Amino acid sequence: MSVFKHSELCLLETGVSAGFTPLANFDLIWMLGLGEKHDFLDRCQILSNLPASQLVNSPLASIFFHSKHASLPHSPLFFSGNNAHELAAAAQRHPQVSRWVVKPSAGSYGRGVAKTNSQDELLQQLAKATAGGKYCIVQAYVDEIVDGETRSLLVNGEIIGSYLRIPEKDFLANLSQGGRARSTVLDTQQTAQVIEIGNFLAKKGIRFASVDMAFPWLIEVNIANPGGLATLASLEADLHPNIEERLVRGLRGMLGWRTGD
Repeated sequence: MSVFKHSELCLLETGVSAGFTPLANFDLIWMLGLGEKHDFLDRCQILSNLPASQLVNSPLASIFFHSKHASLPHSPLFFSGNNAHELAAAAQRHPQVSRWVVKPSAGSYGRGVAKTNSQDELLQQLAKATAGGKYCIVQAYVDEIVDGETRSLLVNGEIIGSYLRIPEKDFLANLSQGGRARSTVLDTQQTAQVIEIGNFLAKKGIRFASVDMAFPWLIEVNIANPGGLATLASLEADLHPNIEERLVRGLRGMLGWRTGD
């Protein structure tokens, strides 16, 4: 395995390279994280010269699915935009929803996420989130989040592990926001829902992702830097001490699909 900096990516007469190392020499390429904003699109376009089967996640998927604008299976009602009054008016057209969550379109670790309990509070949070023309997401709050979010790691269509994240304050289950991780086992219906989302993502060129659900609702999909492997390893140390084997099996599945082995 080799690791290169995002800034080393380039296109030479030998093809897509990292520095002077042709990436055609590697079985799988994974752009982990998004890197610097100023050259993100350049890197995605360069990587698009590689065969799709050589990439863990499609660079186009990084563009279209890292932010939260796309509607996915089991998503709650949501809107996106950069006009606070338009978004507030859209929410008001759905009086059956009494609470809304406002969050950055491409945020992480629960930063900048706020729950609102009134139209005035919603407009206030929207004005803050869209300041300077920034885009944000307005998502219907789902009561199921009180019981926590289940994070599942998907590799090549296979669920390699799941764990529950319990909110400690308000509704944020992110471990970076004080949430607690706990072992969990998906039931048949939950497994089917996660696999359905995984199949949807696979068709879009996403073969490694983490899926956060407050069943039956999809809260978020993470593809740029899906965390959870270390947490799974610590939670399963006694019962299922083989998370690495499941990860390797999933990655080998990608190679088998590419080479026909």
